[in-house]
Parts: sequence; C-alpha cells; structure tokens
Amino acid sequence: MSSASKNWTADKPDRWAETLGLVGVPLFGPDRAGAEGGVHTLLLDGDRGSFILSVCDVDAPDEMSPLFSWCWSSNVTFGAVVRPRTRFVTLHRWDARDSLRRFTIEHERSARTLFDKLASTSQPKSPSAVQRLISVFRSLRRALLPSVEPARIVRVFNTFLLGADAVRRGTVAKREWLGCTSLDELLAILAAKQVISANENVGGTVASNSFMVQDFADVFLEPDPITGCRLDANLLMRHASGLLYQEAHLELEKPIQVQGRLFGIPSGRPEKGAAKPDARFTAPPLARLLAEQALKIHLELVNKKPGDKISVLDPACGSGVFLVEAWRELNALNRRFAIRLVGYDQSSIACEMANFCAKSAVDAETAEIEVERRDSLGDAKWEAADVILMNPPFTFWNDMSEPERLTVKSILDPFCHDHADKALAFIHRAVLTLKPGAVLACVAPAPLLESKAGFLWRQYIANEPSLSLRLIGCFRGFNYFRGAVVEPAFLVIARHHEAATKSESCVQVILAKDGFEDQAIRQVRRDPTGAEGDSPDWSVFKADALEFAPPSWLPRSRESTKRLRALAHKGHPRIDDLFRVKLGIRTGYDKALVLKRGELKRLGLPPNEMRWFRPAASNATIRSGRLLDSLCVFYPYAEAGVCAFSSHAELKASVPAYYEKVLSIHEDALKARRSLRNRHWWELVEPRTTWQCSLYPKIVSTYFGQRGSFAFDDKGRFAVTQGFGWVWRKTEPERFAASLLPWAYLSILNSRVFHSLLAHYCPTVRGGQYDLSVRFVRDVPLPDLTDATKVTGQAITELFEYGRTIATGEFPSLDALDRAVCRVYGLPFEDWIVGEA
Repeated sequence: MSSASKNWTADKPDRWAETLGLVGVPLFGPDRAGAEGGVHTLLLDGDRGSFILSVCDVDAPDEMSPLFSWCWSSNVTFGAVVRPRTRFVTLHRWDARDSLRRFTIEHERSARTLFDKLASTSQPKSPSAVQRLISVFRSLRRALLPSVEPARIVRVFNTFLLGADAVRRGTVAKREWLGCTSLDELLAILAAKQVISANENVGGTVASNSFMVQDFADVFLEPDPITGCRLDANLLMRHASGLLYQEAHLELEKPIQVQGRLFGIPSGRPEKGAAKPDARFTAPPLARLLAEQALKIHLELVNKKPGDKISVLDPACGSGVFLVEAWRELNALNRRFAIRLVGYDQSSIACEMANFCAKSAVDAETAEIEVERRDSLGDAKWEAADVILMNPPFTFWNDMSEPERLTVKSILDPFCHDHADKALAFIHRAVLTLKPGAVLACVAPAPLLESKAGFLWRQYIANEPSLSLRLIGCFRGFNYFRGAVVEPAFLVIARHHEAATKSESCVQVILAKDGFEDQAIRQVRRDPTGAEGDSPDWSVFKADALEFAPPSWLPRSRESTKRLRALAHKGHPRIDDLFRVKLGIRTGYDKALVLKRGELKRLGLPPNEMRWFRPAASNATIRSGRLLDSLCVFYPYAEAGVCAFSSHAELKASVPAYYEKVLSIHEDALKARRSLRNRHWWELVEPRTTWQCSLYPKIVSTYFGQRGSFAFDDKGRFAVTQGFGWVWRKTEPERFAASLLPWAYLSILNSRVFHSLLAHYCPTVRGGQYDLSVRFVRDVPLPDLTDATKVTGQAITELFEYGRTIATGEFPSLDALDRAVCRVYGLPFEDWIVGEA
C-alpha cells in the first residue's frame, strides 16, 4: 500500500478539499452545528461538483430524509456520508432517494475518480430549491406590482424566508403563520418574536386582508410536492442566497405579464422574453477564487495577528457574493480577525439583496457588515479597505450617457484614451484607492487586456513601482457569465509597502476553454505552480511578470508561450511588416446601400447605373477562402476619391432608377445618419477612398472570423465593407498579384496553424470567431515568402497549388496543408497541430 493510501482518511473533510481542489465550509452555523449530529461540510466547486460531506453514523435510507433536504436547500445535487474512522462512503442525491450507492475510498485517486463521476453526472430534472423559490418570487412580484416598489418586494420575500426559518427553529409556531389573514399579522408575529425588527417597513401598501399570506405557506413550510424535500431556509440563506437573488434581480428587470391565479397564487411561470444581456452577477466559484487569492496575497504583504482588523470592499456589490466569499475564506483561516465587510451599489434592489444575503450567510458575531446605496463613480471617496473585490459594470463607451462619459474621463485622466469602458474607470479608481499592502481582485472584460483604450492604463500599472500584477486569467467563450457580450477576464493587483522588483515577481496565470472553468479553478488550489502540467482544456501556471508588457496582457497557455518563443527565434516578420491592413467601408445604412445581386436584378438597373455598384467583400461573402459575388455596395466615387454626384439634381440624373426605387424611399433614414460628417446624404459614412477607389488586387478578410475567413481579390473589383483589405507593401499590387505569392499566402492564412496563432493574438467574440482588427493581427508573425534564404521555391509552389485549390471551393487535406505551412514557419508540424485541430 502506498504512503498516500496509508495517509488517506475519508472521514476528514479537509483531506477531500485538498485532494479535489474544493473549498470546505461548515454546513451549519455555530448555533446549529452541534445539534445535528456528526460533522457536516459543504465542499464547494462549481455548478455540478459541489456536494455535502457528512461524517456521521447515519446511512440507513429511512434515516437520511433530512440529508436529502439539506442538499436540496443548499442547491447541491449530491451528499456523501462517511462513517467515522472508516473509508466507507454512501452516496445519495435528493432526486433519487431510493438509489443509494456505497463505495470504499481507499486513496486519493479513488476520491478523484468518484468526484469526476459526480461532476459529469446529469443534473436533476426536478426543480431545485432555487428554481422553486424563483417561481414563488415571480408569483409574489405579480401579486404586489405595480402598487409596491421592487425593493420592498424583495423585503417581503426575505420576510417569508426568515419566517420559515423561525418555524424550523420553533420560534414561531406553524399554526400562527397559517392563522394570518394579512401580511400585517405575519409581520406583527415575527416582530413580537424578534425575528424581524419591530419598526422595519416591509409591507407598506400590501398590508390588507386581500393579500393572503397563507397562500405561500405550503411552499415555505411543507415538503415540496415534486421532490419530497423540505425547505431549510437557514441553509438556503447561508449557501444559495447569492444565486437565488441574482436570479431574482433579473426577474425584476423583465416586463411583467399579468396572469390569472393558480390555487390562490399568481402563476409563477417565467415572463415571456429573455432578460437583457448581463455580466453583472459573478459565479460563486470565481468570486471564491478571487477572494482566496486576494486575501492570501494581502496576508503575505501585511503581518496581521489575531484581533487585527481586515476590511473588504465591493464597490459594485450586486447580491453580495464577494462579501460572503471573503468572509468564508477569512473565517476558514480561524485567525479571529476583526472582519469588516462593505458594499456599495447604485441600485436599491441590489443593496436590499446584498444586505440580506450577507447577514444571512455570515455569522453575526464574526463580522461587521455595511451596505450603502451610492454611485461608486461619484465624488465620494471609497473606504480604504485592505482588499477590494468587484465585478464592475461592463458598459461600452457608445452605451454610456454623456454625463457617464465625462465621469469616466475625469477618473481615468490622464490615462483616458480612445473609447474607454466603464469597467476600466471602476478598476482604475480601485487601484488609486489601494493603500500599501492592499490588494484588488476583479472581473474585467477581456478586451481590456489588449485594447487601445486600456494601453495607457496598463502602461501606468507597469511603470508604477509600488504596483504589481499578481494574477491574470481569462475564460474563453461566453457561457460562464449568462448573456455576456464579451469574454470575461480577471485580475489581481497589489500595492506594496515598498517598490517591488517586478522583474523578480511572478504572475499566476489561469486559462480555461468554455465549459472547463471549474476544473481550472480547482487546479489552482491543488497545484498553483502548475507542476502537474496542463490539460488541453485549461492551463494553470506561474509566468514571469515581464511577459505581460503594456501592449498586451492577454494571457497565453504555457504550451502556447513555448511555441511563440520558438517562433520568435526564427525571426519572422509581423503581418504589419508585409501588409498594410486597411479597415473596410462603413455605409451607415446597409438597407439602402448594400443590395443582393438578386435585388439589383429585380430593380432592372441599366448598365450606366450598375457601374456605380461594386461587389462587396464582407462577413457574408467570404466563405471557406472564397469570395462570393452575391452582394453589391453603392460606391459613388471617382478615382480621385471625390463623390461623383455633387448635387441632388446630378444624383437623380445619373442614377434615376436607383434613386426612384431605393434612395428616395430611404432618404430620411440616410439623412439621419449621425456620423455622415458633412457628406451628401447619398454617400457612405466611411468610403475609405484613399485605398478603395483604385482597383488593385488585395487579400481580404472578414471583420470577425477564423480559418476560412481570408480570400484573394485577384482583380481588385471588390469593395471591402464588413472586413479588412490587406495590401502588399514590398512591391506594386499588380506585381504581387501576378506572382505565386497571394495564393501561397491564402494557404497560410486559411490553415489550422495560422488559426492557432490568431488564438494567441485576437480576442474571441460571441460565436467563437476572432476579432481580426488591425490592432490585433498586425503583430502576428508571418513568413516573408520573398526571402529566399528562409523559404524555398518548392515550398512556395506547393502553397500556391493549395491556395488555388481553396479558391475553387475545395479544401485540400488539412494535415497536408498544415505540414506545408509549418515548413515555411520552420517549426515541426507535431509541435503545432496537437490540440489545435
């Protein structure tokens, strides 16, 4: 038997947490922990892997009914019962009461195998406690609106939860609740038993006999009719309130659909229509990770003793998830710090929820809680906390009001550049608030890591001696934050007491593909240095701080970094050294100015009018490396770059049919384009006449794309609209087009090898495509095929043949293509293609 097996103890929750990379928190508060028999720990992961570990002598089916309800109420699927001083585990799930499974967990490997099975098992089809209560919240909202403001609806819902817990504790008798005929009566009972404050303004205008509070009693006091589980409000408030209230907040933002009542309660079905895209609400696993890392770094920088104060601030607190997770981490340290939790939010609903969630989850005697409604970007100073945790609003510049833009500019001055996101203003203000030894951990939009708008700020962080980047992560994809329109990243920045030697510091890097975020988070706890190696789906390791220079903080996997270093040694030029990458046309109103070929045919325009239309190269017409002549753009410009029609009369005389059938119909909309910049109303907003008027050959790309998103316009006929034109720098475009080079480059750009390079330099947009903007692709290494010292004529000929094949609509063998591309890059095929296909 190995030493690991000998040391393994299945009845120790700490060993499970350490082995699996989970966080163990007591299931019950101190007032209840000794009353339930045994030791019960909630081992927290993500949505699927969390479970309750109960070390007790209970494992008979008829004795486990409370354990099912504990899992259901805590919003976890599984529970595991371990008999003390044994390795025997009984596994159960609340939706399968008759299906108990028993295992012998002899060593850590067995524990990991069991956990992997749990995390991959299908989720219950029956409604969870959170889903059930969200349905109740919808019903309550419909019963109270429009006479009651949303924050007060939240307060009523809170009161029901507190009342249900009071009934469980025996403070209030069940018959007392059922005997109430109005909310006022229930409030009076709860106030008399000191469950709520006697002067708390909860009901307001809803305190009437018509509001039948006993209609909701079955939900809060009786077993769920579908699952058979009984709501344990105390556990729900301690462990699932963050998720519950995030969902409730979204419900309050939906338009209400008034419906009939079901059994006395308005229908709890979801409102029609989805909530607006939103990335405000942080998944608890990520909040937990950031709280852990920030507090760990703070305690490394500041020597704190038991009794010393630690303050935590969340200036965009939402439902309070960061505050709760920070308290859990500090409480687990068992250092008896004086903990202060502070939250700010502009929303009264958020403040109501955050205050309730924090006070419900946090043991009152261990922490001071203060939640304040305020504009965090206003004039008032933030509390100088030891740790700042936040998920700031991701509001784009174009979506902000003019006063909001002025506020962002004033906060970022002198680092405001281009179109800054509101999130950057929050993050910069947090950095300015950091005192020596304090740490900021925050969620951020991934484009912030390499955008022009964030460059001056990143440069400031790099040049400020007292600041250091300690952690950077990125989750690829858009599913981790529901409704997010940009990929999420996260940062930890510390301010030192003395200037840090940044060249000697390391940065913790965390990367994960869509769907593998929780595995990466677990790996950070198990192996923060990355000694165990990476998975194809996530990467966790320590990197030199010098690798994160101001031009880009975008983290790359360990293997990707090795590949790029190897590529750098080959001395290839950048795309910007070989091509001028030009942004395409912006019409400002495609409906009238970009038409399908079929539409033009139906209009019956004569040849003298058709001469003012050019085929369009765009997201819609670049397909699998080919250009499709299926869209046309109205391009009324002479070769000199000036509009061919200087007056309204000249326009009507030159294109009478198009004017009558299209332009005149859309004239008002065309005139209303705000960015027309004193052009005639029939012109394009951005015609790009400096390079689009001349008809010369060019490579074209879509605006957002991936492999297959590059094509060659060999005659120069196409006008680039939604995309980019790549113009060869080294010789005249005509000479370039007459050679083998454009077709050879077409092969490279549409290969998997180049696709993998785009992943290192370009951010991903929703749909999995890359942003192919100039600022991202300009630095991608690309072989100079005119350099005979590095590229043979045979290699160019081979790529030329593949390029011509692609242009005909057929794709060559991907392996054969990639091998040829690897040869011109000068790197082994096996080093690049593994994991990239």
